[in-house]
Amino acid sequence: TQMFEKAYKANPSNADNIINLIDVYGRAKNTEKALDLTKNAVQKEPNNKIFLYPYGTFLLNQEKFPEAIEQFKKAVEIDPAYGDAVYNLGVSYLNWGVVMKTESDKKAEAERLKNKGKDVKLDMSYKEKFKEAVPYLEKAQESRSDDLGLLQQLGKVYANLNMVEKSKAAFEKYDRLTKGK
Repeated sequence: TQMFEKAYKANPSNADNIINLIDVYGRAKNTEKALDLTKNAVQKEPNNKIFLYPYGTFLLNQEKFPEAIEQFKKAVEIDPAYGDAVYNLGVSYLNWGVVMKTESDKKAEAERLKNKGKDVKLDMSYKEKFKEAVPYLEKAQESRSDDLGLLQQLGKVYANLNMVEKSKAAFEKYDRLTKGK
């Protein structure tokens, strides 16, 4: 870490020094320093996709979904073919939806207990986040056609959105790929 910090201090505007130090901080689980460094880099160069992406990633890992989405969208606007940013943009929406669904399920269960098992109305607003995730995950799947995790994610999202045929196709492809290994 010290070597990378020295290189950064010697030339703090050098993109390689910044990215290397962000990577070192990230690997060392020093999230706060990494987040500060990426935030500063983005403030200095708001149109640098190489800085936007790790900033978005750190925000995503902290479940700061709107902020992460903003960074990934900027990176994708700069470079629509930036596959990792496209994928993580979809993952940001998906994870946000999962958090919302979990909260909704907990509230519904508490309501059921309170009302002695009577049916309660579920908050389905999480589905909007799932819908927003779909085009980005589908675009990512174009270049990651053999990514088993992505196929599972897509299959589950499609199922939650009642997109039965697409869900079935994603899981069938997943099964073909796993049996082929």
